[in-house]
Formats: sequence, C-alpha cells, structure tokens
Amino acid sequence: HPKFLTFYFNLFTMHDTRRHGGFRHIPTDFIISACGSVDNVLDSVLQGKHPSKNEDRFLRRETKMERILDAAGVVRLVALISGEILDEFPAAKIADLALVGIQLKGVPLALRIRDFIRRKRGVDVPLGKIDISMYRDDIGARRSILRTHETEIPFNVEGKAIVLVDDVLHTGRTIRAALDAITDYGRPAMIRLAVLVDRDAREFPIGADYAGLRRRFDAGMKISVGWRELGEGDSVVLDTIKKR
Repeated sequence: HPKFLTFYFNLFTMHDTRRHGGFRHIPTDFIISACGSVDNVLDSVLQGKHPSKNEDRFLRRETKMERILDAAGVVRLVALISGEILDEFPAAKIADLALVGIQLKGVPLALRIRDFIRRKRGVDVPLGKIDISMYRDDIGARRSILRTHETEIPFNVEGKAIVLVDDVLHTGRTIRAALDAITDYGRPAMIRLAVLVDRDAREFPIGADYAGLRRRFDAGMKISVGWRELGEGDSVVLDTIKKR
C-alpha cells in the first residue's frame, strides 16, 4: 500500500548513528545515488535491505553548503536581468516580447521579470511556462520515471521575441530541450536566454544573453536556487559533495 511504502521509506532514510549521539536523516538524493535509481531504492525497502550495508556509500560523503546570495542579493540580480532585457526591448519593441519560464525553477524568475517590466513600463508581457521532460536527450536511458509539470503557452509564438528563462545555466542540455519544445509551438522571430546564474562548463554551444551572476564552479559543486514562490525562501546555495 502506498501509505505503508512511504512510511517504510521514511524509516529507511534514517540511519542509526547512536555512536554519534542518535539518529540522523540521510538525504534522499544520496540514497538514490547509492542505489542507482528510485526503483532500486523501493526494491531495497520491500526486501528489507539498506544501502548502508553496501559500504555506507552515501554516509561516506561529506556535504558542505555555502550561501552565495541571500534574498536581497536575489532581488538585485532579478532587477539587473530585467533591466538588460528592457535595454534590448525599448518601448517600440516591447509589444513583440514574451517570456517563457522553464519548469520548475525558471517560472518564478519569469514571473518576477514580468512584474519588473509592468512596474517600469506599465505593460503586461505575455508569459508562458514549459516542461522539457519529454524533450530530454537522456529520456530513453533513464530507469526512473520523470516528474512532469504543466506546459502553458497562452500566446501565439509566431513572430514573437521570446525570452526563455531558467534559474541556472550549466551544460546547456536543458536549454537545448527547451528550444525544441518551444519551436513545436511555432516559429519565433528570435529566442533569448535569461538565467539567474550562469555557471559555465558547457556541453552544448549555448550561452545566456542575460545573466545575474556569471561564475565558474568546480564540477563537483551543485548550485541550488530557492524561490519564495515555491516555499523555499530566496537564496542561491553552493552545495559541495565530496567523498571521504
């Protein structure tokens, strides 16, 4: 039964560390990494196994988190990105502009850019949101089920100047998938890319036209953006995972 499975999964993610003073929660992504996939985690739960029996691979990792930006810093970057967009699209061109946020964390940024433009120009720029799950280049190789979100493009993309919006630009694979998804709806006049953080290390020849923060990070570092719209609070956090 799903309720019992959830209960046992929660127990499964607790590891006995009484020698250190009690129990501690093991992050789910560590467990999935140790097991190989969500399916393997559930199989282990049903069989009464625990990945800690297999050399404690997820416990032998050390996580270090550093806050790069607080809420005020995020607000400044949103204003910077929005201002750069308005520089390229003055009053004479603003009618051609539309925003499309990539689900999930590109949508809050797109909403804030739209609000900024409304305050500065008194114009409501059309806004859509798009899910790229079915356009990923690894969809046939994944063993786990992708979590999908709503796609909504409430305007005609033909001839529009679309600003595609996401939280972090890394390899460029997400953006490649988003380009395929958008052009399924029509042929825009142009597509620009706006991101809160451009962390470099590209695998596809894709660059950000507007970025709040441009910085190179080591490959073992993960950038996590929090948005108050998603109940997380505005922040940008650097998460470094190292094997012991």
